[in-house]
Amino acid sequence: MSHSTQGVTVVHGGQDGATLQHLELLNVDIQVTIIDTAAHVVLSHVFENTLAEASGRCKLMLPVPTGAAVCAFQMETSDGKFVVGQVKEKSEAENVFATAVQHGQTAGLVNWAGDDVFTMSIGSISGRTSVIAKTTLVMSLMDDSSADEIRLVLPVTIGAQRYGLPLPEARDARHPQTSTRLRFTATVQSGGYLRKLYSPSHGPGMSVQFYRNHRGINSRHRAEVKMRSKTFLTSDLVLCAKADGLDAPRCFGEYDVDGGTVALQLSLAPNFEITRPPSQEFLFLVDCSGSMGPEGRIETAKRALTILLRILPNEGSSFNIFCFGSTCVSMWQGSRPYTQTNLNEASAYINNINSELGGTEINAAMRVVLASRNASVPTIVYALTDGEVQEIDATCRTVQTAVKSSNAVRAPVRAFTLGIGSTVSSALCEGVARAGHGVALFAVDASEIIAKCARLVGAGIHPTISDIRVDWGISSANATAAPVDSVVGTSLHPPPALQQTPQELTTIYRNHRFVVYAILRTSNVPKQVFLRGRVQNGALDHIEIAVPVRTAKKFSSASHMSTNSAFLHTLAARNLIRDLRDGSLAPSPVNASTPHDMARRAEIVRLGVRYQLVSEHTSFVGVDEGETVRRMERVWRERRRQHLGSQASQSSPDTSSWSGLAGAAFDWITGTFGWILSSGSSSSRGRMPGGYSTRSATPDSRSRTSSSQSEETQQDGDPADADSDIDADVDGYSTDRTFSSISSLESHSTINTSRRRRTSRRATRRAPDRTRERSPELRATSRPERAVPPPRPQPHADDLSLLTMQAFDGSFAPSDELSRIIGRDTSVEAAALGVLPLVWATARVLAYLEEKLRDQPDLLDVVRDKVVEYGAKAVGEIEFQRLLAEARASR
Repeated sequence: MSHSTQGVTVVHGGQDGATLQHLELLNVDIQVTIIDTAAHVVLSHVFENTLAEASGRCKLMLPVPTGAAVCAFQMETSDGKFVVGQVKEKSEAENVFATAVQHGQTAGLVNWAGDDVFTMSIGSISGRTSVIAKTTLVMSLMDDSSADEIRLVLPVTIGAQRYGLPLPEARDARHPQTSTRLRFTATVQSGGYLRKLYSPSHGPGMSVQFYRNHRGINSRHRAEVKMRSKTFLTSDLVLCAKADGLDAPRCFGEYDVDGGTVALQLSLAPNFEITRPPSQEFLFLVDCSGSMGPEGRIETAKRALTILLRILPNEGSSFNIFCFGSTCVSMWQGSRPYTQTNLNEASAYINNINSELGGTEINAAMRVVLASRNASVPTIVYALTDGEVQEIDATCRTVQTAVKSSNAVRAPVRAFTLGIGSTVSSALCEGVARAGHGVALFAVDASEIIAKCARLVGAGIHPTISDIRVDWGISSANATAAPVDSVVGTSLHPPPALQQTPQELTTIYRNHRFVVYAILRTSNVPKQVFLRGRVQNGALDHIEIAVPVRTAKKFSSASHMSTNSAFLHTLAARNLIRDLRDGSLAPSPVNASTPHDMARRAEIVRLGVRYQLVSEHTSFVGVDEGETVRRMERVWRERRRQHLGSQASQSSPDTSSWSGLAGAAFDWITGTFGWILSSGSSSSRGRMPGGYSTRSATPDSRSRTSSSQSEETQQDGDPADADSDIDADVDGYSTDRTFSSISSLESHSTINTSRRRRTSRRATRRAPDRTRERSPELRATSRPERAVPPPRPQPHADDLSLLTMQAFDGSFAPSDELSRIIGRDTSVEAAALGVLPLVWATARVLAYLEEKLRDQPDLLDVVRDKVVEYGAKAVGEIEFQRLLAEARASR
């Protein structure tokens, strides 16, 4: 498949309803707040109807990160119309929208079209009118090259084509032109020391600046990343951060007053010792479709496959390689033992792989792979793909069926995915990994691939941590009774006292962060929760971990959500809806004879409406509310005119009563529509809900400082060397207007009580004003803005070549090329020491890689384990450790 690089558009049928036309896209604004492992994202699209007449019905396609919860929607036109989205059952929302369009009203409708695609219908747009549409998302962030890193992926190629039939919701949307201005701003804050901040996708085009606290010390806990582009992007936008403590056990709790419930988020990256199974089968599925040609994706996949094969366990392993496009072909008829001969044959096979197999028929290929497995041993499937397909659900069901039909104890099936490229489908990769009880990782290009391979193999060769459960401190016995709910004609039992997602913890891997949510029907946030269970094939039998609970505040920008949904509740509800969709959570109808699909739909609608979430059965809908605002303004102006007139006729007016009246009127207007007014004001045109207030700060009073060490906030030494008092640095953010961790998760919108005077029907765009209210003192600096540092140092090409020299048993044979790379003649040294050349070359290479791969700990661990295992068998553990120590001392 050839991939078409396209941007975003709004398309409509024109006056005749048949001739497709496009509104001109003026601006795309993305504002992100990242706090520890969570993100709040607001997408803003500004476009214009340049024609004199009104448009037909308009539609926008909006890709979003998989797993993100779309929880707010608003729209404003330059002629004073406002649309505030409210989630309703899908058919009800569509009826409201259709009625509004029929009556010529401005309206908006956001529908679910897939796990990573939403469509935004915005009704008819008046002639010579600009429109700004804003969509708010909340999401948990995946880990990246290590458990103490987070990775934000935003699909900014809105409307990019994929192989296969279009999704039904997207069939009447057209893909866009590519002349869009784009603004991206991310505030990144961590409770731990922020060590790295980089973009593997757009590093050269970004800038990063660290804040200073009230003491004038550079903060290592908070930074801002910005990018401005005169053209729309052609690839996903990726931002990575590494901070101390992100891999530590943590639990946050949030109380929802309206619902009388507590939401909890528990995250943990376990580091238990786990024994590998004696035998395992590894099946590699490589995407060789046409879409793998651009950006060198197929070469990245080939490099990944070469490295993956070199770091497999040398004992008890078997493997096979499958290539797919429109068809699926395998290297062998069945898996073969992992030997040097078979490894050499596989290496030659990899060299001949290309991207000429046509379309991306991954579901059929996955069935071929799973049908070939050896059902008597554990099977690990690694899929390497850009995921540009439309058969996502079918592929996930194929994997899920294989997992359920396998022997979960003796011969389980697990599936892992490595997403390759700048426009990879996170929905496919994460969906397959979730269905296969595996892990999904992503790499933009070859520079990221090595570390990801090591993480995938590290997870795949070890069994999952099993029989894990969370004690949230509540049971159904102490729950209060609740009435039966009637949703879309179906009677449902009230939600249980404990709603956990995922319901069963089946995908927990060593050194990989996992997140579990719970909604408890209680008004008390527990002080701590307990993680209990046992480790399968591990050194530990039973484990128990107590994790303190910290209270989390919701975003103040949640005030613009129609139900004022809380942050953690929203994320938990989003995951519960996903569990209902994939069948891992059963609905609870009152009548047991209720059809399953009907009961599931009702459960999804109940969650979607309650927590204002778009899903396959719920949609955001809104109709112009501008007249309400305008009417209140007229009332206020009239009262003010009357008051001023009475003041003029009185020698000593008493203004206290008027102040109270005016204040009350302002409070009512701004309390109801303040978030709209602020986004529509001339000073904040294009600002996202949840932006920072400017009431007490001016541009001259704020400044940021660039990190003096861009790649590492401090390469050597203790963090205290840079900040003499880290706690003091955190204290600089102790007010309720800022945040030092998710436990103080809060952002603020400007309340602007004056409407702008419209001098033109064209929307006027100004640079976003991101001054902070009550922020720490930010002192001026003469140092120039620095670009976002490049990604972590990757292995040099010679080092990668060195890794490919590793034999299946972990050894490295002496050669001229090996000596050239490490700068040592290992044969001469071995003769002088009186040791076997093969053993000494292996020890010397490991010592060399320990130095070169310091920033690739997962890769180094995998290589080291295999080398040490070889050395112990060749000369004994003590002797090999002695040789290794000597190699380290002389490197």
